[in-house]
Amino acid sequence: MNAKSTTSKQPGLLVIVPCGFKKIWSKFPDKGPTLAQDVYTGSPFAVNRAFAEKFGETWMILSAKYGLIDPAFVISRDYNVTLKDRRTDPVSTDYLRDQVMSANLQRFSKVIALGGKEYRLAVQQAFEGLSTQLYFPFSGLPIGIMMQRTKQATAENDPFGKSATGVPERLTDGTSNKSMRIKTMADRVGFQTADICRELHWWLAELPSVGFPYSEEALPMNGIYVLFEKGEQAHDTNRIVRIGTHTGNNQLPKRLKQHFLLENKDRSIFRKNIGRCLLSRDNDMFLEAWELDLTTRAARDKHSEAIDTERQRQVEHQVSQYIKLNFSFVLLEVPDKERRLELESKITSCISLCPQCGPSRQWLGLNSPKPKIRQSGLWQVNELHKTPLTAQELEQLKDGAVASCATC
Repeated sequence: MNAKSTTSKQPGLLVIVPCGFKKIWSKFPDKGPTLAQDVYTGSPFAVNRAFAEKFGETWMILSAKYGLIDPAFVISRDYNVTLKDRRTDPVSTDYLRDQVMSANLQRFSKVIALGGKEYRLAVQQAFEGLSTQLYFPFSGLPIGIMMQRTKQATAENDPFGKSATGVPERLTDGTSNKSMRIKTMADRVGFQTADICRELHWWLAELPSVGFPYSEEALPMNGIYVLFEKGEQAHDTNRIVRIGTHTGNNQLPKRLKQHFLLENKDRSIFRKNIGRCLLSRDNDMFLEAWELDLTTRAARDKHSEAIDTERQRQVEHQVSQYIKLNFSFVLLEVPDKERRLELESKITSCISLCPQCGPSRQWLGLNSPKPKIRQSGLWQVNELHKTPLTAQELEQLKDGAVASCATC
């Protein structure tokens, strides 16, 4: 069937979509009770929903808190529950089985379940012993590849993912098959830097993001920050535009404050680079003065007559406004200094070496007088094109962040 066909509802097919970490209340805290289909705002949920609405006679959401729910189910407020962490008190297998029977879901001859291995296991257990055929066409793939294949299947009217993955994985009934191996990133796909970069982007897109204003008290003391910029896309999601960390112990909140809140470009190369681009874009002669480093008292005394302090203040404020309006960031808590620096370098190199991570034509950084910024599409010049993150290291990074980040 070609990609132009639009009539693709499958009679007797139920599609089950996993919930997502990002919810509407993170952006609109005062939002009241909301339909479940509108609660989850992350990119993976949007991709999965499009698939479900196209192919399913009916579709449902598997929520870690509420179980199998109709898209029109009303969720009253924010919550943080995950199937990955039993300490968050996720829905039980017995409850899911009761939902299957009470909603007569066994009437569907086929069920396609999307999502990761935790959701696959939950669906298998919920339908255990029933004659319903369960399909997991993208199971075991890392999230970036999974979303790519799901979008491809939607575009090509291929609900079982045959064109993308070969014969779809399925169980002839709901019996849990523990011998069916969920393959890892490394042995399921021959990963290259672009694949790792895609997976990194999709994984980070599902973690909680921080915008402005933010509470310093809620930030971890040690870690890595990953910046996203409005209008910048890569791998069909928000593009990473900067990776940074800190060297001193317990200094992450202070470092973020220097970048985003304190109006002093000599304490933040990130701020200085933003100002360079704003001034260069506008052909502003103040760029020459902006380049001066006024950190020391001696430097301030030396250049006092060359600096228009009022103009300096205006540009600093302009930089702050641009940052607050255009940037958000994800934080990865990493207590060990050497580990932070290693990850910062490898993540940066992974993105700078990725052939699919270029900036948009409107990206402010293209006005930079620094060639490395223009060419890399990143707001930094260090740690580019070195040793990139490996698939195994990315999996280890993801595993280390599960307990604190991967909730839904």
